[in-house]
Amino acid sequence: MHFLIHLHRKFPQLRGVDGFIPSAKRLKNGQVGCRIDQLLSCKRPSYGWFFKSAKNGNVYLDFIMAMQGAKPATMVLWRVPQSELADLYQESRLVDLVAP
Repeated sequence: MHFLIHLHRKFPQLRGVDGFIPSAKRLKNGQVGCRIDQLLSCKRPSYGWFFKSAKNGNVYLDFIMAMQGAKPATMVLWRVPQSELADLYQESRLVDLVAP
């Protein structure tokens, strides 16, 4: 949460948008770490584009079944490849988070 608050202070234009961070695992001095260089900023999701992506085979559904106590619980999650995320929104742009 602290990261998101800091990010919104530095980049106020990101408020009210969906943000996606590409994962980037790196090694530094033999230690595994993560450095976030970019953020995909997206506004105004489009149901039409979602259905078009699904028709093109770019939306995957995961059916999950688990037990909660004595009762079964089910859930359906949808996944989209990272390269297709921007296509689900009417506006999207890649924000460089590395200071010049």
